[in-house]
Amino acid sequence: MRNLTQCLKLVEEDKALTSPGGKIPYYPLAVKRGRGAIIEDLDGNRYIDILSSAGAVNTGHCHPKVVEAIKRQAEELILYTHVYMYHEPVVKLTKELIAISPGDYRKRVFYGLCGSDANDGAIKMARVATGRPKIVSFIHAYHGST
Repeated sequence: MRNLTQCLKLVEEDKALTSPGGKIPYYPLAVKRGRGAIIEDLDGNRYIDILSSAGAVNTGHCHPKVVEAIKRQAEELILYTHVYMYHEPVVKLTKELIAISPGDYRKRVFYGLCGSDANDGAIKMARVATGRPKIVSFIHAYHGST
């Protein structure tokens, strides 16, 4: 059996401090670090990250080019929500997304803050496209944080 002492201790501490509505814990994994497709827990156990932790799904954990880009950007501006202002990197990204997306029509981009925005948008588009007012979902499935 793998050593899970520190992981389980952190899981219990987290449960005592945070709302159960804010998490969907599939298993008691307390992650310490990740590189590529491998994550390591607090107890030193290593796993292939099949969940991909949303933000690492395209490049893996701590990809050197992504880490370097984050460092460069953090020296300029960490965050100022683009909803309130204009920012050149956001415009550049938007142009690139439009250029690589399929279809020959006028395109615009909407940036959301989380996966809930994506699901909300998908539901709205599906309702408009089909004319159907209802959506099927699964009990205890994750459809976003809102």
